[in-house]
Amino acid sequence: MKRKYKKLIVFKLVFVILSSPLFLLSGCLFSSDNGTDGDFVELRHTWVGAGVPLSQILVSIQLYVPNSPSLPQRSDFGENETVAWNNALQNALRQQTNIRNMLNRMQALTSDINYTLSANHDHSPLANTDINVLNRSPANKPVEVSDLTIRMLNKSRYAYKKTNGAFNPAIFPVTDIWQFSPRFMRAILFGTYLTPETLRTEAGRANEEFFTSLEHLRITNHTTNATFVKQPPPSEWINRILHQDTVTVNVPTNASTVGGNAGASAGASVSANSSTTTTKNINRLDFLNGLVICEANNTVTKLHDRMQLDLGAIARGYAVDRLVQIANEHGFTSGVIDFSGDIFVLGYNKVANQGWNVNVGNPHRNQGGSIVRINGIQSQSVYTSGTRERGFGYPLDASNRPVPNARWYHHIMDTRTGRPADTGIAGVTVVGDSGVFSDVLSTALIVLGLETDASGNLKIKQLLNHFGYSAIIFHDDGRIIVIGGLDVHPTDDLLQSGNHFEIIHL
Repeated sequence: MKRKYKKLIVFKLVFVILSSPLFLLSGCLFSSDNGTDGDFVELRHTWVGAGVPLSQILVSIQLYVPNSPSLPQRSDFGENETVAWNNALQNALRQQTNIRNMLNRMQALTSDINYTLSANHDHSPLANTDINVLNRSPANKPVEVSDLTIRMLNKSRYAYKKTNGAFNPAIFPVTDIWQFSPRFMRAILFGTYLTPETLRTEAGRANEEFFTSLEHLRITNHTTNATFVKQPPPSEWINRILHQDTVTVNVPTNASTVGGNAGASAGASVSANSSTTTTKNINRLDFLNGLVICEANNTVTKLHDRMQLDLGAIARGYAVDRLVQIANEHGFTSGVIDFSGDIFVLGYNKVANQGWNVNVGNPHRNQGGSIVRINGIQSQSVYTSGTRERGFGYPLDASNRPVPNARWYHHIMDTRTGRPADTGIAGVTVVGDSGVFSDVLSTALIVLGLETDASGNLKIKQLLNHFGYSAIIFHDDGRIIVIGGLDVHPTDDLLQSGNHFEIIHL
């Protein structure tokens, strides 16, 4: 007779979030009796930093297992079932060992990614990641990096070119002057004291010319904490960042720029003493032409002294893809990996014997609940980006509160304008085979908007067709535009809200 058993198994892990300090990850493993021949094992974790709870940075992993990992009790077996009990015990122990080995690999993976690719941590265990060292380096100084960094830069190059710069890893100078960069988040979360000196030095080479005083920031308490009220940066700051600067370029002859036009093809052999000197007109956001990759000796060189990178928008998707790969390698082919709402579903739902149904949260400001349900997802990522979660209203009244009908400035930046994307799109959900490019596209589509080419074809539809992905575009006017063959339905929350909506399939 097949039996189900329940026993709580507690474990602790230490993970690091890509753009935050070191965090403690704790969780529990448990199985639930669902009346089938298998169970779902759920690994649920919440990150807490420096003893201060963050805004529910939750990672949940639910995996279907054909046999329960819970230890059987001898009393559940008859007197003549010693062999059966022993077999059940050994099977459970093997399953537990398999799960723990999988979790150890996941831990090692995320640690490697974070200690290699995290950005803008000058005062933490992550200060010497490849990206931080590169960001602190002067122009024309080759920085030796890992294979992972080279691989992620190449993926970023591809994404940058395909999105026409809507995805841009050289975004830090823009997010910083709009006060969405990690150092401002640390000030909000941990009360870091802001001074003109720290504002200059913590900006590194990107924006040290700005924030020379606290005049631009409305500090509400100058002596005890860093509470401040966000407001748009001066136009001259934006114009300065977008300005094309003439820079001296001194790089190995056989190196290649990210754009592939500064020498021989990537991966060519490089002589240590072979270099050329020339000049170039670029700005600090020019990821395509402002970065030189030499794959032969794993070095990366900035051409603009004030360029700074942040690969968080693509590294998180890469991490999810690799977690899925590890789960598959340990025999788990059905389940859900959820990174704070960005998910990957493995296979199909073996309990319900159908594809996964996924609810999408409402991306519109001042509206809650879910908005649509996508039915029948199998072995795909579902990534959502929106403009309501992080932002601020402006102008402000005398009490530092946004005035009625204040404009909303959100955190999704268009590096081509140096300002928040202004395309009328409140949010985007992308469904595709890879977390990397679903992550990239969910943000890039908001930046690109609903532009059409000369023939009247929607540019983002062409982009999605190139990747073979589908998407749902949530427009400010209530339109829900479905691109691709998704089975999309309004949720009860939307139907009962009374808000205007129209679902359009393209």
